[in-house]
Amino acid sequence: VKKRLPPSMSLGQVKVLVHNLMKIPPAKQMIFLERSADDPVPEEITDDDKTLSYHGVTSGSTLFVEEYDEKVHRPRNGDGDAEPSSYDAASIAEQEQRANDMVRLQREEHEREKLAAAGAQNKS
Repeated sequence: VKKRLPPSMSLGQVKVLVHNLMKIPPAKQMIFLERSADDPVPEEITDDDKTLSYHGVTSGSTLFVEEYDEKVHRPRNGDGDAEPSSYDAASIAEQEQRANDMVRLQREEHEREKLAAAGAQNKS
């Protein structure tokens, strides 16, 4: 799935969006960042509260989503990586609302840009 995401969207909001699109629960998502096509190894990004721009996501970056499976992946330990976040219903609802708001604002901005371009073209 290709999606253009605003840099101010948090990783948690991305996870809710992925949940809505792919039905993978946020707590089971592992998100990897490929900064460019030349990037040899995508890195996992884990701080749900930080924005995409904080994580280094820029135009042209690609995010990969993998479903966490205890049988395949070894659990993360206290050596710097926390266990996957547990999301309660209220947290998911809040993040979902924020993600929906971000998408709505992005669509509105895109429509304003189209109207402005059409207005400029009509004046020519």
